[in-house]
Amino acid sequence: MLDWISNIISDLGYLGIIFLMLVENFFPPVSEEIVMPLARFTANGRYKISLTLVL
Repeated sequence: MLDWISNIISDLGYLGIIFLMLVENFFPPVSEEIVMPLARFTANGRYKISLTLVL
């Protein structure tokens, strides 16, 4: 599950984060507590997304 979430964030960027946050409302195993730390990690990593926009 973590690899799937991480791949979506790294492939889609901001749209991936929005998609995962929407999925969280309909599919309970995907929670915000998993999505947001991975989004922060991705923003601080090698990908070109802004931590300010992630928050």
